[in-house]
Amino acid sequence: MTLLLVTVAFMSAAWTVFNALLPDFLHNQLGVEGDIRGMLEFPRELPGFLMVVTLGLLAGLPKSRALVVAFAFSIVGLVGMGYLATSVAVFIPFMFLWSTGSHI
Repeated sequence: MTLLLVTVAFMSAAWTVFNALLPDFLHNQLGVEGDIRGMLEFPRELPGFLMVVTLGLLAGLPKSRALVVAFAFSIVGLVGMGYLATSVAVFIPFMFLWSTGSHI
């Protein structure tokens, strides 16, 4: 139960920070305007549609290990978006990783 509560707290914090900073980051750092921002919703939501495949790949793992995979995807995605994304083309794969971890 403690692991679940810690997980929920960290994922909620990550989601809040992501949603608060993403629009400003995209506009100020990558020069993304509203039309491209709308197109970025597709790769951000694609992991949600692919969850059947993703969960099928993780089905043999214990839940705690699947949680570690989810956190790893989220952390790599967030760090990549924040520190390595110098263009939209670099940003999208990291956003995809973050979203995959978030959906898991």
